[in-house]
Amino acid sequence: MMAMSVNSTVRVEEAGHKPAQIASEAERLRHEIAHLRDLDIDSLRLQWRNLFGRTAPNHLPKFLLLRMIAYRMQANAYGDLGKNACRTLDRLTRKRAGEGGAESATQPCRAEPRSLRAGALLRREWAGVTHHVTVVDEGFVWNGATYPSLSKVACVITGTRWNGPRFFGMRAKRAESRSAPGACDRVEVESGP
Repeated sequence: MMAMSVNSTVRVEEAGHKPAQIASEAERLRHEIAHLRDLDIDSLRLQWRNLFGRTAPNHLPKFLLLRMIAYRMQANAYGDLGKNACRTLDRLTRKRAGEGGAESATQPCRAEPRSLRAGALLRREWAGVTHHVTVVDEGFVWNGATYPSLSKVACVITGTRWNGPRFFGMRAKRAESRSAPGACDRVEVESGP
């Protein structure tokens, strides 16, 4: 919707909402989140149930319930994190856990996966057959079909669940290999054009 002001400048309003309505929605959300701080743990659990449609985990303390409820309210109002932001946060969390301390003792330290660009070619020999996987923007192409993850490709090739980056040699192997002797002879990664 467009509106002309007296001095002939044009202003575009967002999807039928008046600027005052948008500001009041943001203000309303701020007040709701501020109100959460005054609730006891039972009331927060009720808020959780209303928001998520299930009971809150019993082990979560009040401060985490409050933060998770506030986050979900904001995500519902303004939109959640994108896929790339989630991946970056996961990567940073793994990296932080690997720096030491009590938290990292309970979690395995993982090598950073290589960043694959569209056009990269992965080659994996499995049970005497060489498999070629091409990285594309939509995922990974193997035998003419596109898969959303390397793990899906590895599952189709082997018939069992695998960590895709590990299957294609992009992560360090554990002391005990999951593959049978002679099943994997060679893994190669080539850069794209």
